[in-house]
Amino acid sequence: MYTVTDSARSYLDAEVFPYLLPALEQMLHKAQEWKCLEVQKCKFNGLDYLAEILWNRNPRYPERTLSWKYIFHIPFVKDWLADHPRPYYPLSWLLTENEAALIIQAAVRGFLVRCQPDVQEMRQFWKSLEAERKEEEQRKREEVQKWHQMLLEEKQQCKAEATAKLQQRQDKAAVKSQNEEMALKEQEEEFDEILMTIYDMTEDSMQD
Repeated sequence: MYTVTDSARSYLDAEVFPYLLPALEQMLHKAQEWKCLEVQKCKFNGLDYLAEILWNRNPRYPERTLSWKYIFHIPFVKDWLADHPRPYYPLSWLLTENEAALIIQAAVRGFLVRCQPDVQEMRQFWKSLEAERKEEEQRKREEVQKWHQMLLEEKQQCKAEATAKLQQRQDKAAVKSQNEEMALKEQEEEFDEILMTIYDMTEDSMQD
């Protein structure tokens, strides 16, 4: 460890530059591979790459070199980006020249092929076929909706009729129950009158 009397230059020469300079050299080689000095914008970020190298090659944690982590998988980077998310890179930053050339060439070839008369005729045929298919699907969908509505109305009508019949049955049962109660009450009254008549006749006979 260095004491307070050690110069800053000695500390940098002994503790910082042995790890920083190789990382800077590797970063420059990587930037050359990406041709960062030839294009205006590129997805390669030198600071991210440098931070990734320094974190994974930290001499205090030699085990990190055995399980190399990408910059966006490093814990403190994930925590920082969670609170300060970066904007998405445009596609022009993410593609190499060869990848961009392939996409442009494929688009141009596709355009030239679609301009041919026979291809135009075929595309028109498939468009017409697709339109007919959609019309047929729409017609079937409308028929299904119509039948569904009819079934729903019939179901509601049947439910209403069943409710009305049930109410009629309940009303009839209530009237019948009321009539039965009245008839039973009349029978009880007649039975009471007969009992009173028999009781009176018994008393008269006993007095005689």
